[in-house]
Amino acid sequence: MRSPVTYIVSVVLALVLSGCSEEAAPRRLTGNPDARYDPTPSTAGNVAAGVAYTDVTNSAGIDIEHVSGAYGKKLLPETMGGGVGVFDYDNDGKLDLLFVQGRYWDGHVPAGASQPTLKLYRNLGNWKFQDVTEAAGLAISVYGMGCAIADYDADGDMDIYVTCLGKNRLFRNRDGKRFEEVDGAPDGGTWKDDKGVEHP
Repeated sequence: MRSPVTYIVSVVLALVLSGCSEEAAPRRLTGNPDARYDPTPSTAGNVAAGVAYTDVTNSAGIDIEHVSGAYGKKLLPETMGGGVGVFDYDNDGKLDLLFVQGRYWDGHVPAGASQPTLKLYRNLGNWKFQDVTEAAGLAISVYGMGCAIADYDADGDMDIYVTCLGKNRLFRNRDGKRFEEVDGAPDGGTWKDDKGVEHP
């Protein structure tokens, strides 16, 4: 009777040797049974000529510069950015844009600057947008990390949940015209810096 070690060594050796017997067939790409797997990485030379992009930010009416609040301490939240929510807030069939902003750290607001706010741009069609932040009730300064868009109250209007450094914010859409903050929304808590100081 063989010992368990001899049996294990025999199986491993058989598996290793069977893998060396012949070259494996190239993997096939999905969708085309005649296609062969090509391990060569794509290069810029393989991109079709004539592809060009044009910056239409200003002509579309979008005016935003993301604020991270960075002032030299290299705090982790400064590296994350805020994100953009793309959704039809007013139910007119056109996708609107919500830009989630950061903010300046307390005590480090540059002279002459004010804290930035969320920015909501209504799509007017034909690549034109209108800043409706104030009218929509979203001129709120938060250190935003991102957002989720959903109809949380099932009234047919898309609502906004903004994840923040500190307290997260839930905004209920009132008939596609204005948002109001919902009290008691899930809270993001606080964080501590390297000196143990708590920040919202």
